[in-house]
Amino acid sequence: MGNSNDQERAAKERERELQLRSSRLEAHRFEKLKKLLPYMKVDIPIDDFSEETVNQRMCHYFENPNSKYSSSFMKTLVSRKKKRFKNDQFDLDLAYISKRVIAMGFPSKGLESIYRNSREDTLSFMNSYHPTHYRIYNLCEERNRYYRSSLFNGAVSYFPMKDHNPTDLIMMLEFCIDAYLYLSQHEDNVIAVHCKAGKGRTGLMICAYIVFIQAYDDKGAMEIYGLRRTYNGKGLTISSQKRYVSYFYQFLRDNLGENFIARLPFVLKSQHALSNIKKKISKKVALTEINIGPLDVDIIADITIKKLEDLVVFEGTILPTRHNLAYLQYVFPEDILEEQDINIIFKSEEVKFSCWVNTYFFIPCEKLSRELPKMSNFPQVGCELKTNELDKFKKKIEGDFTVIIMGYIPN
Repeated sequence: MGNSNDQERAAKERERELQLRSSRLEAHRFEKLKKLLPYMKVDIPIDDFSEETVNQRMCHYFENPNSKYSSSFMKTLVSRKKKRFKNDQFDLDLAYISKRVIAMGFPSKGLESIYRNSREDTLSFMNSYHPTHYRIYNLCEERNRYYRSSLFNGAVSYFPMKDHNPTDLIMMLEFCIDAYLYLSQHEDNVIAVHCKAGKGRTGLMICAYIVFIQAYDDKGAMEIYGLRRTYNGKGLTISSQKRYVSYFYQFLRDNLGENFIARLPFVLKSQHALSNIKKKISKKVALTEINIGPLDVDIIADITIKKLEDLVVFEGTILPTRHNLAYLQYVFPEDILEEQDINIIFKSEEVKFSCWVNTYFFIPCEKLSRELPKMSNFPQVGCELKTNELDKFKKKIEGDFTVIIMGYIPN
């Protein structure tokens, strides 16, 4: 009976958190953030990314001759190329990306804790090295990866997103604001970010935060994350997640100028500021076709277009037409009016790929690498991706090609 009540309470708390995420631009969220403005110190560096400092963090040491901890073969095998924190007290899939930012694997319980971080060890680590000065960010959308904030002394924030996917730029911005304001409150505060494996979704948000505080640009952020989180430097490997770090960097520059942090207090002081930013990014595009090539064979394809909420906005089999004798056009039966984030899934016997793109970053067609047929009298725009920018890319034919998602901006 007790377990049933606990599960029911946890489910209700999770639903409340999900509702909070879905209404995160409401006025009460602004009021909460505005109360923290006095803690912001925009004229001082908030973090230290030096190799010496990070090495010191990774070399925290306990002298315990009766230590019960030893290197776990199973945990090391599961964490693969990810760096681990090890001493005579702990063996955790956990790494400091900077002095105050930690990436780690999911704090698990039960049988899963045999090969992942255990919840008890994670809590013990935080209370040993950062007592009362930590906040954990859970990025898992999966129902079985939710846990109550009370398990970590109330120091948990929930930013759920689907595994192997990016998330929307407004959530990325809110995460960065939340983390920045928390770290600004005390010089000893640290944040620990995790998804399931503590690599992809975790890397997306940490890299977003790195560019937000202007420690590095988008490419530098992904590079430093890869070096600090893994032994082989391959931190973010999913193309769409990498693209969204670059999206976020450009988005900040477009809307907050060159000095993001200096502009932040002005943004937060306005109740409608983030709503206005959201309106800017809600650029509507009428999608007309997907264009791939060069290819010398015709390919019938199953094409699906989804939104972040797994909402399918188009699904169908399309026979291609050609232009310039080299490129295949997959023209949608009707124009698909969409905004912000869209997921293109392309399946055929010869070629398979998927990708996430955001309509805010569609560019005028004259700036694309090749000239395309005019599909509308309205301003035409497109998004061009090379094969190394596609997710789950597989092909059985020779040669390379690019993908252009075409559309126009309606009145």
